[in-house]
Amino acid sequence: MSTPSNLLKEAQTMSNADSPTLLRPSLEPALLAECAKLKTLMLYDETAGFYFWPNVATMESPDYESQCGICTNGAKLIAQEFGAYVAGYLIHPEDPQTLVGADVYGHDFAVVGDFIIDWWGWEYAGSLEIPVISSAKAIALGKYKPAEAWEVHPDHDFREQFWRGGE
Repeated sequence: MSTPSNLLKEAQTMSNADSPTLLRPSLEPALLAECAKLKTLMLYDETAGFYFWPNVATMESPDYESQCGICTNGAKLIAQEFGAYVAGYLIHPEDPQTLVGADVYGHDFAVVGDFIIDWWGWEYAGSLEIPVISSAKAIALGKYKPAEAWEVHPDHDFREQFWRGGE
């Protein structure tokens, strides 16, 4: 698994032609840096038995929203940072077990343009080699359901707020 510093180095030296995500070079390092930042901020609560992000201003009650093991939480942090949204879907027993989140019966992730940013699938579940992947590639690889199966979480859609200047 990549370390945060290795991820940043890879992002900074990667040309667009070499990029597995095909993101604009200026955006890809920022997305990877945000995922690396989330990784470095994680702390472990030995009493409660889970990883969490301390003092994360964007998280509100209930308390479980700071836990790293809940896919929606990392997706929300990334979506807020980049003026994006959180999408997800339920996974049923008849669905392919290759889907990220199949073992927990559903999954949420951030969507930035035509790309999936999946901190949880990368760092927490270990289902991805890199947290930034084009939607088309992710679907073709069988890691995600087709976009028409995604549900956008209205409370975690920051596109309009971001483009209005954060009002």
